[in-house]
Amino acid sequence: TTLLASLAHALVPHPPPPPVSSTMLRHASRLASRASTRAAPARFFADEAAAATSPSTKLVLNFLVPSKALKKAAPVDMVVLPSAGGAMGVLPQHVPTVAQLQPGVVAVHDGAGVEEFFVSGGFAFVGKERTDVCAIEAVKISDLDADAVGKGLKESETALASASGDEAKAEAQIGACFYLTLMRPAYSFGVF
Repeated sequence: TTLLASLAHALVPHPPPPPVSSTMLRHASRLASRASTRAAPARFFADEAAAATSPSTKLVLNFLVPSKALKKAAPVDMVVLPSAGGAMGVLPQHVPTVAQLQPGVVAVHDGAGVEEFFVSGGFAFVGKERTDVCAIEAVKISDLDADAVGKGLKESETALASASGDEAKAEAQIGACFYLTLMRPAYSFGVF
């Protein structure tokens, strides 16, 4: 009924707006001239401040897991995140964003090279100067144990094959997906 009421309201002819008096125009003109004279100095100071401070060439990274900070106020060149919408590269002056992290690799680029971490999920809070990555779990790709990942995948596949109830099947599928996701970056970075 709200849609019909708004359509009916739109179709009903409305009276024209009241005429603008010369007094209203005079007051509007005064307000506009006052605003323009006030805006000039403020704009001058804003331009001066912008010229004095150039945008940072480094991004400040805080990379956190519940038990510790993996990176705290670390100056980096770029961070690549496994967001729900796909891989997301973050540079200094990035548009502020909040991104949900999917299981995958967070790649931290700095002058010394690239450091990769596998994350199981979490969130990233991206600002122009700073990015906070809050992961549920994170492990360096180089620290992955190929035997443990392979064993976990086999156990999950065995549990999936022998699962009888829906809940047991779902748990086994989650485990298998997790280990497959964990193996994918490890293969691409030469751990396995």
